[in-house]
Amino acid sequence: MISKKPQRILVFNPLKKLIGVFHSTLAASKAFNVRAQAIHYACTGRCISCNNLYFRHLSDDIEISMEDFGTLRVEEYDKAVGIERKVYRNKNMTRSGMKYQKQSQTTHN
Repeated sequence: MISKKPQRILVFNPLKKLIGVFHSTLAASKAFNVRAQAIHYACTGRCISCNNLYFRHLSDDIEISMEDFGTLRVEEYDKAVGIERKVYRNKNMTRSGMKYQKQSQTTHN
């Protein structure tokens, strides 16, 4: 029987500061009343945020202490883990001002 250990979830507020840690994706989804899949997508980078919060999987290499709450920023965590994710420019979490890659359109004759 294969059993996968649940990954801990870090929660960052719109100001990009650490506000919580959950034992699993399921625990976080129940706390915020959203689907576990939405939390997973936010953790893996498939979407930027969920429920106006940023979510990340806690890496085994990183240790979180009580002093990190309210001070650790999502960009600092991403840099420490070695991942690059998009975050919103301000606390309003709107897409205004974000740069997107424009796909070149080919014309068909």
